[in-house]
Amino acid sequence: MNAYNGCIFAYGQTGSGKSHSIMGDVHNEDEQGILPRACTRLFSVLERQ
Repeated sequence: MNAYNGCIFAYGQTGSGKSHSIMGDVHNEDEQGILPRACTRLFSVLERQ
């Protein structure tokens, strides 16, 4: 982890599912969105170091 910054940006019409795409159902692994999956991946990489 070389201290790179990143941004996840959701743009679109109201009610089009942006929040669901970003978060999803955080308690159900199959229904998680982009952000929980990215955090899981990030911390799994950090644990291996």
